[in-house]
Amino acid sequence: MLSHFGVVLSPIPPKATHFIGVIENSHRANDEYFLMIHVEHR
Repeated sequence: MLSHFGVVLSPIPPKATHFIGVIENSHRANDEYFLMIHVEHR
């Protein structure tokens, strides 16, 4: 599905802790933003 848009996914290499940390931080920021938006609308 994403290849239609020219997106190429590649797996994170094992023991690449820097990349894993970046992804976890991104997920946390996205979760906090998502929750912040939905709490305000109550």
